[in-house]
Amino acid sequence: MKLIYFDESKSDDMNPFFFIGGILIDKDSLTSIENNLIRVQREYFSTNELSQKTEFHGQDIFQGCSQYRRQDIPKRLKIFEEIGKIAGSAKIPFILTRINVHKHRLQYRQPVNEYALGLMLIMERFSAFLENEKKNGLLIGDEEQTENTKAILAFNNYKISGGTPFLPGRSIAPLKDTIYFSKSHFSRFIQMADLLVYMASRYEKPETKCTKWHDQQLKDIWENTKKGIDFKLNTWL
Repeated sequence: MKLIYFDESKSDDMNPFFFIGGILIDKDSLTSIENNLIRVQREYFSTNELSQKTEFHGQDIFQGCSQYRRQDIPKRLKIFEEIGKIAGSAKIPFILTRINVHKHRLQYRQPVNEYALGLMLIMERFSAFLENEKKNGLLIGDEEQTENTKAILAFNNYKISGGTPFLPGRSIAPLKDTIYFSKSHFSRFIQMADLLVYMASRYEKPETKCTKWHDQQLKDIWENTKKGIDFKLNTWL
């Protein structure tokens, strides 16, 4: 059984790309990975308490927001590096879908909402991976109040109908039960997924340029992380 922790990075007027991806962790590896995540948290916050004040959130860490305000850049970058090393040492599979939202909305008369589309596509990729591994999986996502109910209903519809609706469509049979959601500050594994999705969303785009020192440093961390993990990226437009 694989536990699949997933998160997304939204698009905006300056960035046309929507990313959604997840890490697939074997149940037998949970304890060792969690212990390493606790170690990093204690090194940074001097506590293993789970709260919003101790959450590893990629955007806040990189931009120096919230509890990371006025923290040294090298210290903040070290968090990404340590999480990347943990993922690499465990050879964690990380599957990601990228959607060019602007192109998607222009190409279709009634374009599917990018979160719904991305969730469908990433479930297809998760299922294909699990089929190849001859394993089952359980989905656990970051709580999104406006999307959770729709996501659960879509998941249920795909299970009932036997597959996803877009041609050629595929079964998501390896994904069991339903989709579970948790606030990210209560799950170290969702936080790990968040950091990986954040790095990928910055540097897995066409013609990405780093104009600042810390941006290049984070890109180097991401490139080193990719060498250790089983990274798979699929694109939509």
